[in-house]
Amino acid sequence: MSAWVLGVFMCVDDYLNSLAVGSAMRSLTDKYKISREKLAYVVDSTAAPISVIIPFPYALIAAFISLMGYLLIAFW
Repeated sequence: MSAWVLGVFMCVDDYLNSLAVGSAMRSLTDKYKISREKLAYVVDSTAAPISVIIPFPYALIAAFISLMGYLLIAFW
């Protein structure tokens, strides 16, 4: 459950999400004797869908690019 929650909050990119959540949760799942396959399934099933459903980082990048374009035109 904690891997899923961390995967939801770490919705920057699906590849970064898989790497970060998998690395962070590995020791916890080893401690509670949860298989690595189950961890991989949970991380993989939350990484891509969450990054598609919650496109905040991509929208934020687009907003910054449009803001920089506006500022270059306005003050150049």
